[in-house]
Amino acid sequence: MEIILIIILLILVGILGFLLIGRKNKVVELRDKINLAVSGGQVMKIEFSGSSHLQDISNNFNELIDKNSFSSGQKSNSDKISESQVTANEQLKYAERSLSEISAITEIGKEITSSLNIEEIVQVVYRNLSSTFEIDELELYRVFSDTEEIYSVSSNKRFDKISEIKKECILQWSLKNNKDIFLINASTDFEQYFFNPVSTYKNNLPNSIICVPLLINNKPVGAIAIYHQNSNAFADYHLNVIKMLASYLSVAIDNSNVYELLNENKRIIEIEKEKSESLLLNILPEEVAIELKENGFAVAKQYDEVTVIFTDFVGFTKISEHLSAKELVGAINEYFTEFDRIIVKHGLEKIKTIGDAYMAVCGLPAGNNDHAFKVVLAAIEILEFVVKKKKNGGLFDIRIGLNSGSVIAGIIGVKKYAYDIWGDTVNVAARMESNGEMGRINISGSTYELIKDNYNCEYRGKINAKNKGDIDMYYLAFP
Repeated sequence: MEIILIIILLILVGILGFLLIGRKNKVVELRDKINLAVSGGQVMKIEFSGSSHLQDISNNFNELIDKNSFSSGQKSNSDKISESQVTANEQLKYAERSLSEISAITEIGKEITSSLNIEEIVQVVYRNLSSTFEIDELELYRVFSDTEEIYSVSSNKRFDKISEIKKECILQWSLKNNKDIFLINASTDFEQYFFNPVSTYKNNLPNSIICVPLLINNKPVGAIAIYHQNSNAFADYHLNVIKMLASYLSVAIDNSNVYELLNENKRIIEIEKEKSESLLLNILPEEVAIELKENGFAVAKQYDEVTVIFTDFVGFTKISEHLSAKELVGAINEYFTEFDRIIVKHGLEKIKTIGDAYMAVCGLPAGNNDHAFKVVLAAIEILEFVVKKKKNGGLFDIRIGLNSGSVIAGIIGVKKYAYDIWGDTVNVAARMESNGEMGRINISGSTYELIKDNYNCEYRGKINAKNKGDIDMYYLAFP
């Protein structure tokens, strides 16, 4: 009777071995005490302090000694002691072996939970499992947001990722029903789980199958399955290993999902940030946009040397009377879109459009000694575009005026930001445009002084400007 009790007791040691992660020293200590207790001529009680599970084993061992004197029965005391000692050692060796296997699983767990790449996680799991026992194929099913994927590794080391799952598979069934699948002869035993014979997603027909759902905080994250074509290829031991590994896999997959979600959100934020910055740069010069983002405001500044260009369509009011609003806006947009391209090409800063008038400047926010030349080149190209378009059925003719001098530049208001320039230089540029002629570029004396050595100009006389007196005007002559 006592032998049966001892055997039952020691079987518990083996079962508990799977739970004794980090307690190997205590198992060894208990084994040594049991060996010592039965090594003499008289069986002794042991004193042991450890985890609740090992403490129970120690207490039960002592109770067994109290109930059994080891002095009666068919076998001699020495035989009983010897059998007890051998059995104890065997079961404790099993516990130690279990601890070693758990230690290996723990190391695998550390490796996969330290990775945030799902494909790398699958490869690590397959590499370690296939080195421990034979498997023909491993599948990992991952549920992520509104998507689901299957990652598969075969014995030929082929790796596959299936993103479009068109049929229900073993892994989905396991996760949906929150049940382990353990088949050692799937060709005949599949009916306990399925209505049809079992196949992998690659349509292989294994006979041995283990599949375990993966959950974290009761949230489904996927499932893992291993397959072998032979029957009876797996045992309870293999199921226990996969179940222990499942807890690590659940964490690893959840970490990977969170990481991918964070990266996706970061990507969306970066895209929206780029859109926002692009929109801001469409409204403001880059230097001003940066100042506004960093400080929440941009200080108005004076620029002493700039050149301003004004353009205006000749007879615009009369032409607009014969067009619908949609046709008019479409026509203006076509012209101004080309003007935008030209001023960017020559390094000018667009300021604004008012009706059919277009204003730009060069020499700010970054200083530029060639500002007058750049504006002249842009004015020539704008004029050539309008003239060519008119010959091909375009609606408008154009006047262009240029003036050089100093301006104040900055942002107006706190809503619907508008970058603008002010000063007499702007007013005179507007007068140059309005006092010019169709198809000509009218420039002020200040602009003429800057370009006269490089361009031929035709003197026109003077015009009186408010608060400025008489100002010389020139037509730019070009082929």
